[in-house]
Amino acid sequence: MSTERKDSLAPNPQMLEQISDLFLKYGLRSTSMDDICRHLNISKKTLYQYFENKEQLVEAVFMMRHRDFDFEAIKKKIHPVSAIQILFGTVEHFLQVQQGLLPANMFDLKKYHPDVFDKMDRHFESFIQKFYSMVFHKGQDEGIFRKDIDSEMQIWLLCEQFRMLHDPEKRGELKFPIKDIIYTVTENVIRSVATPKGIEELDKFKRSKKETEKKL
Repeated sequence: MSTERKDSLAPNPQMLEQISDLFLKYGLRSTSMDDICRHLNISKKTLYQYFENKEQLVEAVFMMRHRDFDFEAIKKKIHPVSAIQILFGTVEHFLQVQQGLLPANMFDLKKYHPDVFDKMDRHFESFIQKFYSMVFHKGQDEGIFRKDIDSEMQIWLLCEQFRMLHDPEKRGELKFPIKDIIYTVTENVIRSVATPKGIEELDKFKRSKKETEKKL
């Protein structure tokens, strides 16, 4: 089934944010088109001018949460930051995103809107591959990641582990807290590709993080 939206009216970000908040509060499956209309204070006819069905609406909301970033802007922003700091910063971002997604919503998305879930999953995979490729090359230029590694394979392995954490069914089977898993995966990858200079920076970063956590 195609989930292409009509070109007549494009939903504004505020509308999608409000619908997203509704999903977070009541759940994806439990929120009907009537509920959305009441929440937005619009008629059903108006809502269907934006979306042909709930499938399109769900896709718009979830893709808004996983929209592309401007990589040129990201490069400028991260230029003064080391690759190791960027990778751990990405962990924090991933955790914040996950906190904004109810596990039940992700289960419902995969079960009742599998096409949308698959599209979002491909989008997520494409983004992290592109992002980590940029970070790995930055680390090599900084001399903290070795240049003799197969960076493509390392990125693939890292992406596969994050994909597992992105899957609601597999996340339900995790033995350890997701935060600990992500930090461990990230540290293991860094240690496997780091130069002596990189290991030194990693240990320095961990000491600094531990001191900061003690003060909180």
